[in-house]
Amino acid sequence: MFKKTAANVSSKHKYIFDIDHTLYSDKDFTDSDDSKKYYESFKQKRQLSKLLKKLSGPKFILTNANMSHAEDVLGRLFLKNIFKDIIASDVAGEIFKPHKDIYHIAKHEFKLKSSDKVYFFEDDEDNLLAAKKNHKWITILINPHKIKKPTHVDYVFTTIEKAVSFFIAQQNLII
Repeated sequence: MFKKTAANVSSKHKYIFDIDHTLYSDKDFTDSDDSKKYYESFKQKRQLSKLLKKLSGPKFILTNANMSHAEDVLGRLFLKNIFKDIIASDVAGEIFKPHKDIYHIAKHEFKLKSSDKVYFFEDDEDNLLAAKKNHKWITILINPHKIKKPTHVDYVFTTIEKAVSFFIAQQNLII
């Protein structure tokens, strides 16, 4: 008899996250024209770090930002060591979401298989639509103002913490 374990669940579950306005909200930084002040204003997200570590399975970043921005923000949020790999616009040949090629690049670079359950956390509905339409990824919209769920979105949460907590609870039900 086959018993489901955390290792069995995690081997098929992959999690892809956008950064800007997905892993953090407007409350987590101070907008500034001064680049130094902008980056220095980011608050650490230690609670999110703890939650992400509880989520079984590899976690990746897919962002339209450049690698420098991605690494700087992830470091300041205290999340940098959580993610297995990052695809940023400058390393993806300046291809941006929702262009279909960026999702093919992600599938290749993240070694995603058709049998994997891929969960995509994103704040932009167009990016989620492309992932759902072209790759059947499970789409999670992070939007503090969103109430009605668009048809191409599987889940809507007002914060990333609520979303990750939900999926931790789901994985615990499976095990």
